[in-house]
Amino acid sequence: MQKPSARCAACCRAKQPTTHKQPNMIVRIDSEVQQLATLLLNTLQNTPVLNQPAKAGIKAGLQQAWRCVCAKHETYAEIEKNLPAPEYPVQARAIAVMAVDWLQGDETDWEQLITTLITPPAR
Repeated sequence: MQKPSARCAACCRAKQPTTHKQPNMIVRIDSEVQQLATLLLNTLQNTPVLNQPAKAGIKAGLQQAWRCVCAKHETYAEIEKNLPAPEYPVQARAIAVMAVDWLQGDETDWEQLITTLITPPAR
């Protein structure tokens, strides 16, 4: 874990609200968010394989990912609320978590991820 700077430590001790950005953190701009939201929505609307029962977890994850991206969620609270563990597979929650992580600077290649998720395994 990175040690806070003297200034950061002082404001943390004072319990004053502040934001601490990591030096190399990626900040998503609105056009990037819109681009990913469009990719997710187009995938959901135009990929018939997602209607197969075997792909239900992927579809649920992509739907929640779309909601998270559109609302610019910074926490996993909505994922936990909308995709409860006993009812949805880990895969669904993992996809949605990746969307929140992406909003926070993760460098997920969403086009590649979606292609991998919807492509049937080789036989």
